[in-house]
Amino acid sequence: MSMTLAEFSPLPLQDQFVAVWEYGTYIATRHEEEDTVGLCHMNTCFFVELYYDNEVNKLCEHLTTFTGDDTDRLEDYACYVKLDEFKRLYPY
Repeated sequence: MSMTLAEFSPLPLQDQFVAVWEYGTYIATRHEEEDTVGLCHMNTCFFVELYYDNEVNKLCEHLTTFTGDDTDRLEDYACYVKLDEFKRLYPY
């Protein structure tokens, strides 16, 4: 099953976290100030960034979404993506 951005966006935050866990595919991790940011693809051409606070060892109470058209956002992850793994996940 998949979920569109229109279905995902109005969900309460905790339900969004559950949806990412159930439907998302982990792509890469980057670092932003004191947070670690994980990028997940949601199968219908949108992405979710999950923010993890390393100091308190837990997920932050926010996330961001963007579509595949926002290539500037994806550039932040380019150096972290392992193409062999990506090809295995997306063989088309």
